[in-house]
Amino acid sequence: MSTGLEIGDLTVPRAGFPIVRGVSLHIPAGEVTVLLGANGAGKTTLLEALSGLIPATSGTVELDGVDIAGFGRVQRALSGLGHVEQGRHVFGELTVAENVEVATGEAGAIDRALAMFPELVPRRDVLAGSLSGGEQQMVVIARALARNPKALLLDEMSLGLAPVIVQRLLPIVRTLADEGVAVLLVEQYANLALGIGNSAYVLNRGAVVLQGTARELAENPDSVRDAYLGTSAVTTGG
Repeated sequence: MSTGLEIGDLTVPRAGFPIVRGVSLHIPAGEVTVLLGANGAGKTTLLEALSGLIPATSGTVELDGVDIAGFGRVQRALSGLGHVEQGRHVFGELTVAENVEVATGEAGAIDRALAMFPELVPRRDVLAGSLSGGEQQMVVIARALARNPKALLLDEMSLGLAPVIVQRLLPIVRTLADEGVAVLLVEQYANLALGIGNSAYVLNRGAVVLQGTARELAENPDSVRDAYLGTSAVTTGG
């Protein structure tokens, strides 16, 4: 049984400067953990370090109790860690189905992944480059789901999308968690993200400055605002 993702005292530099500083997060299986913070807070750097895109200098990353900090990107993916990066990177000259097939050659896995997005089913043979931004984001998420991940990192999947599209995508994220996936969601629409989340952290200058249940943070917007601005101390909710 999956237990989720555990990050302990992780430090990640870029160009010799620490961007993520001693971050510890608990991302249980079956829950959505929301990560908030202003631009430049270190959120993307953290997710890239977790998936193995860039190296961390210290700390632990455990998936289902196994320390994967020494694994490369491919080995982490094979261990069950999925990562949906910013930017909706589809293969425009491939069809929707072929984009998902890149992740796995199993027809059943492709069908299951696309089934999460009914809009894509009739468009499975359409070139991904001709899709709308929202549809492309669905393809990217479906591609990540095709590997049946134990934990999924979602980095600003709403970037450049209309709020109505975001409202369509977030319930799917909630469904994934309800099915047992450990989800770490970085999202600019804080209220929408907190509405589907279980717990939440706010990152400022590479460090956790506020944490609690998603409901607690949603009900205390002033505390969240202060955390974004770096004027609050670390708080742990119940």
